[in-house]
Amino acid sequence: MNSVVTTDISVKAISRFLADQSYGRTGVGFAVRSEDYFHSHGGIGLDEYINMTYNNHVGALVGVSLGSDYGKACGNDYTNNVEPEQYGPHYQLEETEWYNNETKEQKDHKALKEMVLPIEIFNRGGWECRLKRNKSEIIDPSNRALPAENHENNLIAQSAQYISEKMGGFHGLVANSTRGHIIANLKDQQGVRRNVHIQWRHVSGLEFPGFRPLIMVVVPEDDYLTEVWEANEVSQIKFEEAMSHTTIVIGLFMALTTFISIWVALIVTMPLKRLKSEFIKISKLDIDDSDKRDEISFIREIASIQHSFRGMRMGLKSFCKFVPFAVVKRIVGGDVSATLLGVQKRTVTVMFADIANFTPFVEKFPLESVMLVLEEYLTAMVSVIEGQGGTIGDFIGDCIMAFWNSPLDQPDHAQLAINAAFAMEQKLKTWNEIWGKQGLPPIRIRLGIHTGEVLSGNIGSPVKMKFGVVGDTVNLASRVENLNKFYGSSRLLTDATYKCIADKVICRPVDKVAVKGRKGETLLYEPMAMEDVQDQKELKKIAEATSKMLSLFWEQEFEKTYELTEEHLRLYPHDEIIGSLQEKAREFIYNPPGSKWDGVNRMDEK
Repeated sequence: MNSVVTTDISVKAISRFLADQSYGRTGVGFAVRSEDYFHSHGGIGLDEYINMTYNNHVGALVGVSLGSDYGKACGNDYTNNVEPEQYGPHYQLEETEWYNNETKEQKDHKALKEMVLPIEIFNRGGWECRLKRNKSEIIDPSNRALPAENHENNLIAQSAQYISEKMGGFHGLVANSTRGHIIANLKDQQGVRRNVHIQWRHVSGLEFPGFRPLIMVVVPEDDYLTEVWEANEVSQIKFEEAMSHTTIVIGLFMALTTFISIWVALIVTMPLKRLKSEFIKISKLDIDDSDKRDEISFIREIASIQHSFRGMRMGLKSFCKFVPFAVVKRIVGGDVSATLLGVQKRTVTVMFADIANFTPFVEKFPLESVMLVLEEYLTAMVSVIEGQGGTIGDFIGDCIMAFWNSPLDQPDHAQLAINAAFAMEQKLKTWNEIWGKQGLPPIRIRLGIHTGEVLSGNIGSPVKMKFGVVGDTVNLASRVENLNKFYGSSRLLTDATYKCIADKVICRPVDKVAVKGRKGETLLYEPMAMEDVQDQKELKKIAEATSKMLSLFWEQEFEKTYELTEEHLRLYPHDEIIGSLQEKAREFIYNPPGSKWDGVNRMDEK
């Protein structure tokens, strides 16, 4: 992270950012430190934090969406000093206590972690820090970072306590990944137990020396489902009231004139028929991508039903953002297995998509521009993948992991993945034109695709789980994506995927490789285009030429291979795959690999 970005980052800025976000009706967002550091506050830019040098460790708040973002410490000292300094004597945690002169409430180190009182509770008045052995001796409290477990908001405090007790603390939370999601049963602000979704991730763009925040989002599950339940109840009541009023209105108007009766009947029943059709769709979780803005009826009861229906649809759409759509559809459809822990073997096609040279891009441009481009890029790519029936498995920084043929059966899953790969590159061309007009460089992506057997289903424990896929197939797809760096290519697939799409996609062989840590060899292919493209003859000619050159190379005919690559590069000077082959042929001309060489390129890097 360069210094220009660092100086713009502050704890207050993080709090303001979190406060601007939406977390359902009662959810919260907060940020904590995820690693220890001492005496290192460069670039934070918050005066209250200057003196916080003894408890700036894992779990300390560095921003919240609401409530206290720091606290007051009651004489706590972590140095075990007993000698006074120029700033006064040292006091251990067990020597002091908080006391409220108005409510007579007392808090010691057993009830209050690190003796840090949230600033909002302190500012309500009446609190003083005093010595236990001499209660008349009052100590001036100091500003300190607030441990998340001390926060006055129950969702923040209890989620932090849950992570500390059940998941090895915030260090353990991010030991193996930069993001995650669990479901825990916690008490809310009123003391009622609720299922709560806890999500976390490191925001790499906010890291700088001495400050690596972990962003946490805590949202009660029924923030979304309550809207659905309430909307259903209200809709049933209002529907009955509306039908009752409809009958009265129709009866009165029929007595006056048949024409008016028909006119009123149409006005009343048409929106109800539309609502009925929409309710049937909702019961099947058939939710459109864009919010519908149907004309609101001027009849109050029907208008109320329409507003309730919109709230219910928005609640379900929000819930689908946290859980794969296909899984939510199974749950709403009554599939009990969708909520149970367990996996099954399935053959799937896995894709990894990563932005090439993203780190230099982040270092060169302002954080705001980087985050905007990343949001637009991920939104566009997710739309393409889901449009081809894919399931988003994970976001790993700027990398996307997606898979096909789970949880739904998709016999042509390999072809769908290839379709998505070509469509993603086309979509990216459009966005590169837009970003270019904003003075931003074009983005290039690397794609790796592999087909094989995985364990698919709800992975985790009975109290917290997520839907996903695991296995060697996932690992190899990730390695294949990374191998694009060695060949200068943008997309690679394995022979397992090639066998599924060979008759529909023009491909050419690239190399035989053995990736580090995995037995056996893998034949790599580059998908060049679909069979129905206009210039397919030219592409097939290139594919055949590549195949011939590789055959000679594997037969150790390195000089012939080099001559053919020279001819090819005169016609296609930007073909980096053939350029890579030429370099290897040149090397083996002068340093032959020996008679036992099997043609396999063994990779030393993952």
